[in-house]
Amino acid sequence: MRWFTYDGIPPNFFQISPLGVEKEFKGPSVFHLRGKEERPYVISTLLHGNETTGFFALQKFLEKYWDSETRLPRSLVIVLGNPKAASKSKRHMDDQPDFNRIWGKGNTEWHELAKDLLHKIEELNPLACVDIHNTSGNNPKYGCVSQTDPLTLKLAGLFHSPLIYVTEPSEVFMMATSKYCPSVTLECGKPGDMEALNSVVEYLNELIETTPDHLPEYNGDIYKTVARMKIPEGSWIDFIGKFDQEVNFSFIPQIEKLNFNNVPKGQVLAKVNSPNLIKVLDNQDNDIADEYFETFEDQMIFKREAFPSMLSTSIEVVKSDVLGYLMEKIELKS
Repeated sequence: MRWFTYDGIPPNFFQISPLGVEKEFKGPSVFHLRGKEERPYVISTLLHGNETTGFFALQKFLEKYWDSETRLPRSLVIVLGNPKAASKSKRHMDDQPDFNRIWGKGNTEWHELAKDLLHKIEELNPLACVDIHNTSGNNPKYGCVSQTDPLTLKLAGLFHSPLIYVTEPSEVFMMATSKYCPSVTLECGKPGDMEALNSVVEYLNELIETTPDHLPEYNGDIYKTVARMKIPEGSWIDFIGKFDQEVNFSFIPQIEKLNFNNVPKGQVLAKVNSPNLIKVLDNQDNDIADEYFETFEDQMIFKREAFPSMLSTSIEVVKSDVLGYLMEKIELKS
């Protein structure tokens, strides 16, 4: 397994959808685009094959530089992470790991693929890395950071406010590349959100004209992810919100409306057919579910006020990754 490397963008890049990326480019691909300034930005997308806003935004952004005398102000390195999954509109294939969970320790062929790209990125000494994603549930667009230095905050703040500071999961692309340069993730709501897509295009247009140190200071809100909500392995779930002897957790159908809102104590999250709670893992992987939830009769309710994000009704995502995250607002030290 290897990265397919290209100098420049082939013209047919602008005629295909994510469904055609694997047929056109064979596998995980890296494109080197030469600009007036040599030191590049790294822009990645399709690490999750069904998260397509980044791909369409790159098509729209790069179109004016293709087959014209207009040259990129500075170089770009474009990473298309998982074309095979994109061809099937899947987060990842059943025989693959999550491509945004392979950037940490591990000795599989997938981890070796990630290490190879990280080595190349280190050699490139990029100005910054920007990883573009969608969310599986209804969320506003926002930027994620794993560092809170001024350059990283400027880079993410150029996209939108608030920002989310995350330290888990630690195996994501943003965390790995932050060792070499400012690195952020842009979360663009659900695929197909044209307002978010246009925001990414605008972001890239502004970014390509400057460097992170010349971006405006970020003075907006920052939230920290304090816990990940996971479903116990082997659980049966749905999003109907009714008690069912065959289902362990029947989450409320309007669960996505809780995202980026203060959820009050006593709010019902699910009807349950089990005395057990879902898992709520803090950043040290301790299960702190009893701090946030309790069962009352056949309901699981919030035991305290909370501020969730990324709650999703996608059973595939919930069972393979997380139900969502819990966050708290933080203040940076002066």
